[in-house]
Amino acid sequence: MAVAATFRANKSFSIVGIGLVLTGDIINGEISVGNLIKVVDNNITAIYEIDAVEYVDYSGPQQSEIGLIIKVIDPSLEIDLNSISGKTITVFDKL
Repeated sequence: MAVAATFRANKSFSIVGIGLVLTGDIINGEISVGNLIKVVDNNITAIYEIDAVEYVDYSGPQQSEIGLIIKVIDPSLEIDLNSISGKTITVFDKL
């Protein structure tokens, strides 16, 4: 898989009717719908596909982030995304 970008994850949460959201900052590269995120936690590797890329603006100067709406490719391998808060993750081009 070719690397598309690196992303520093700040937090994750779920929105009813929308799905999983991962917020943070793009360190370099470009992130697009269809890109993939590979997350490893406790020897389990889960791959998530990016469904949407949103701009999150908090009401203050320099308080904005990118929100990635993601879905797990294989639900049996879904992991707790809180484990990646504060970490830099690699975003890959879709296969």
